[in-house]
Amino acid sequence: MKASTKQQFSRSQFKNLSKTLTKGSSAKSSLLSFLSSVK
Repeated sequence: MKASTKQQFSRSQFKNLSKTLTKGSSAKSSLLSFLSSVK
C-alpha cells in the first residue's frame, strides 16, 4: 500500500469515526473496527 493511499484511507476513516462519535452509542465498535483496519 502506498503511503499517500494509506493517508487518504485514514482521512476517510477519521471522517466516518467523527460522524459515529457524534452518535455516541456505537463509537466503541467504530473505533475497534478502525484500529483493526489500520493493522
